[in-house]
Amino acid sequence: MLIREVARRTGRGWPSILLLSAAFGLFQAGLIDQSLFNPHFVSDPFWSQERLPTLVPAAGISAHHLLGFVVGHMIWSFAAPIVVVESCVPRLADRPWLGRVGTTVLLVLYALAVVVFFHEHTRNFMRARHNWAPPRLSATHQLAPADWSGSVLDLTALSLGGCLLLFWSRRRDWDRPHALMVGGTALVVNAALSFVVEPVGGHTSLTAKYAANATLMAAVLALLTWAYRRLLHTGARTTTATLPEQRVLTIGGDGES
Repeated sequence: MLIREVARRTGRGWPSILLLSAAFGLFQAGLIDQSLFNPHFVSDPFWSQERLPTLVPAAGISAHHLLGFVVGHMIWSFAAPIVVVESCVPRLADRPWLGRVGTTVLLVLYALAVVVFFHEHTRNFMRARHNWAPPRLSATHQLAPADWSGSVLDLTALSLGGCLLLFWSRRRDWDRPHALMVGGTALVVNAALSFVVEPVGGHTSLTAKYAANATLMAAVLALLTWAYRRLLHTGARTTTATLPEQRVLTIGGDGES
């Protein structure tokens, strides 16, 4: 919500949203829960198996985890949800949704969440200051091996996907249903992969696991279907290619016009 509000209030488009999403992803994994650096973040052997093959000792960072966490947050935590939710309300998609009060409340809630997560995840681990270092294709990102070859393959797939998306989004016939298809595909792939991923700890029954997986998939498909029907209902064929240049007026309860 904060990323979206900043972008829409300043008239920015998807390049800014993606850049802010990557920054928030790095902030989350690097500073808040410090999962980028903590060798015991998860008390399960798979954590070391994924971390050690691409570990850069001088920085204390796993290249595999860096790609997984930062890109994962950028796509699945922020960008895909934004495009899907905006598709549910196409007439308001380019406008801010919060006034000053709503933005302030959201900032306070986010700050409280940061404090809680930081305290919870850094009680037994704190990244030393002197060691700090600056910090279909979506399935490839999720399934690439946790070694250098897998990381290179992952980066190549992500770069190729980004270039194709940039090329397609510049076409004159690019519109909101196309954007929904991109964001929706990312969510569907993530939900589908949950069926083949074992729960952390491995103590969950198969019945409970697959029931949760199926519920997640059904919820994602229902949301995407609703969003697509909303686009058809409103006749939303607005191109998103010009959004970075648009200046958007503020609406909401703060009296701005």
